[in-house]
Amino acid sequence: MDKIEHSDESRTTLPLAAGEHEIADYLDGVIAALLADKVREREVAEAAADDRPKTGPRGPKTCIEQQGVGNVAVAAPASDSGDSCGEQPDTASRPCGPGRASMREELLALFASPGRLAAPPSITPVFGVDFEPNGPGLSADGVRAFEQRFMPTVEEQISPVSLGLGPVDAYLGGGFGPGLHLVAGRKGAGKTAFLDTIAWEAVSSERPVLYYTLKEGTTAARSRMMGTLAAIMGFSFANLNTLPDQDPITKDLGRLRSVERTLQSTVLTRVSLIDHIPAYPDMFEAFSEDLRLRSREAQREHGELPVVLIDDSAHLMHLTQSRPLTNLLSRLNETLTEAGTTAIIGVLTPERPAQGIEGLPVQTTLTVTPTPGSSHDTIECVDLRILTNKYGGRTGTIPLLLDRRAGMLALRD
Repeated sequence: MDKIEHSDESRTTLPLAAGEHEIADYLDGVIAALLADKVREREVAEAAADDRPKTGPRGPKTCIEQQGVGNVAVAAPASDSGDSCGEQPDTASRPCGPGRASMREELLALFASPGRLAAPPSITPVFGVDFEPNGPGLSADGVRAFEQRFMPTVEEQISPVSLGLGPVDAYLGGGFGPGLHLVAGRKGAGKTAFLDTIAWEAVSSERPVLYYTLKEGTTAARSRMMGTLAAIMGFSFANLNTLPDQDPITKDLGRLRSVERTLQSTVLTRVSLIDHIPAYPDMFEAFSEDLRLRSREAQREHGELPVVLIDDSAHLMHLTQSRPLTNLLSRLNETLTEAGTTAIIGVLTPERPAQGIEGLPVQTTLTVTPTPGSSHDTIECVDLRILTNKYGGRTGTIPLLLDRRAGMLALRD
């Protein structure tokens, strides 16, 4: 049996348990065999370099070498044959002293045993069912019990963004999930009204909104929101955009102040209007960082991730200096998905029907198209087409009404 010596001067050893003695002896034997192999390889190499026989001038080698491994000295005994550094037995199958072979077998048997994967009694109640070590694992009821207990926490953190229109939300599987979603249409079709409808639904649900008004700026967006709020409150103005520049009568001025107070106290506390971002060498990274910081702040203040609205893809491309559109959408969709954030972006399409828009790298693709011959002074019929939908899975056309006075979409009977 290999001789193992421990130096008490270099370390203090703690008493070992009965089973640990066998493990330690087994490991020491493996180390001794490995070191003996290294000694043999080194001497063979030296003999070849000196062009001399392996036995050397000393006659038959005893191959007694002392190698220090930390504070362990290992002595490799010589073989009875003339070439003591010749063939070595297989260390994996060689018994390494009393009890070592049996210890190795016990360890292998332990690792191969399926019983070691059994859940302890303290864990079993978590799954709601008894866990059988040698059985197939959790039953279907156990998996459902586990999901019901732990999965709602994740769903609450990433709740879908609703449009507030039942049939549309049903098509989308409850609403827009994390990632980038696209609403396309020609000029004046109702893309901005679509985004505004999402914003107002979020406000009514007390969910924060980051509204990047890159096309028209925050002043115009704020004035448009005042017009929508005035319609919701039942007020009527001849032209809200020019009213502050006119000489309004006292009644209109009082209504205007009421709308302004309501906008400040109930809407803009949750809706952040943004029309610029800090300048970085990489403007896409600047936009992404601005979005991350604002999202984190909104979540900290309101306890929920915001919905992000971007009014125009062409202005975002210009701002971030990203070309082509597919590259911008792909990078933005990846950033949003990793952060668990939902964003909807408007895309202007030509006067002709959109071609190839279904292949853009987004989660959902929708188009807003006016219904021919349905225009009115304030009300217009439009069709919302869901072209691609990775969440709800369903596609189709949903008839809607566009209220241009309020700037909102509503269901059409």
